[in-house]
Amino acid sequence: MKPWFLSFLLLLWLFSAVSQADSAGAYLMAPGYGELGYELPPAGSYDLPPLGQASDGEVLDTQGRSRRLYELFGEGYVLMAFIYSSCNDVDGCPLTSHVFYKIKAAMKHDPRLAEGLKLISLSFDPAIDTPKVMALYGNNFRYAGNVGEWQFLTTASQQTLGPILKAYNQQLLPETGSDGQPAGYSHVLRVFLIDPERRIRNIYNVDFLHHELIINDVQTLMAERVPEPRLVKTTQLTTRLSKPGDDKQGYERDDYQTRSLDLAQRQGQATDLLAIANNPPLGLPPVPVPADNPLTREKIELGRLLFYDRRLSLNDTFSCAMCHVPEQGFTSNELAMAVGIEGRSVRRNTPTVYNSAYAGLLFHDGREENLEQQAWGPLLARNEMANPSVGYVLEKIRNIDDYQGRFEAAFGRGVSMETLGMALASYQRTLISGNSPFDRWYY
Repeated sequence: MKPWFLSFLLLLWLFSAVSQADSAGAYLMAPGYGELGYELPPAGSYDLPPLGQASDGEVLDTQGRSRRLYELFGEGYVLMAFIYSSCNDVDGCPLTSHVFYKIKAAMKHDPRLAEGLKLISLSFDPAIDTPKVMALYGNNFRYAGNVGEWQFLTTASQQTLGPILKAYNQQLLPETGSDGQPAGYSHVLRVFLIDPERRIRNIYNVDFLHHELIINDVQTLMAERVPEPRLVKTTQLTTRLSKPGDDKQGYERDDYQTRSLDLAQRQGQATDLLAIANNPPLGLPPVPVPADNPLTREKIELGRLLFYDRRLSLNDTFSCAMCHVPEQGFTSNELAMAVGIEGRSVRRNTPTVYNSAYAGLLFHDGREENLEQQAWGPLLARNEMANPSVGYVLEKIRNIDDYQGRFEAAFGRGVSMETLGMALASYQRTLISGNSPFDRWYY
């Protein structure tokens, strides 16, 4: 087959994939194909805290030369996507290529963007996507203009590719057709925005992959600066104003320390949560506790450990406390709708955990009736903590040293669907709030 003909077929495939929809309208096109639908905040008016360090790896360029990712990143900003040329999912690899094409076209009118941003499409199918195939694939997008830089890369083998996929938490599941032959891959679409210090600053999925949003984020990073904290003078002292929640700069590192003024100003001993639950503050009745899950210190402490552990999410980035923020009343005062891992919208706001012990029905639609059952909802929801199954969560916890012996001490048996829910429920039943000015007036 002639190279020019293969290039033509790839181009035809891309645009047919983007436009396909059956007569019943079954295809719901990703937002990246159309208008954004909402007004973006001004560039530079918001923060994009680092999400972790981007990893290096050995790749091949379209000339078949061995290169390192860090070498190709250079000193500017990088937008990197994992694709494969034979993907036929309209909301998968074709979407990333379409969005990159739109960004490349925008570079013609923005010299700063053209000079400071690189695009990288890295194949995770080296058996088919040879350097020659990636060169032909990239040739389809030359009409976006010669400004800027868009690299099309592959690897020498799956063995070389494996560490890169693992480092970026990019999981693949080979699919097989009805004829028993390979039929592509099942994967979660993820596009990484990387800064000059090689830190990941945002991860886009299907719902958030739009060229206008990405360009706004890049311009925000380019305008990034660290402002001095404002000072407020009082008659007695000068103090720094705190912001809602905690400043998450460096949050991905093991040695992270909070800079929250709320936490820094607290003194004294840890709160005795069991004592509070046994003697609720003014205005609250006794805490209802099920007969098969009485409160104990061991259960409460175990539940608290689970509540703040980001390893309970699929990609080790998200904990219960990142939606139910303690400094904000165990809710989120900054977001109208909660956001789960990888920026996935939950479409409802985060309810407070305070006084949930007294709730007869849980979730906004009241679909659960006790905290033990409710705990599994966020753990398994794809737009919250995104674990694929109950067994996946339990096996993960069994292999974490921090939990060795803790379930046995609290329940007399190991971790299970039941004991994990009971531990989280025990901690949440101690989060009670009363003795308000109204309580003191009324009672």
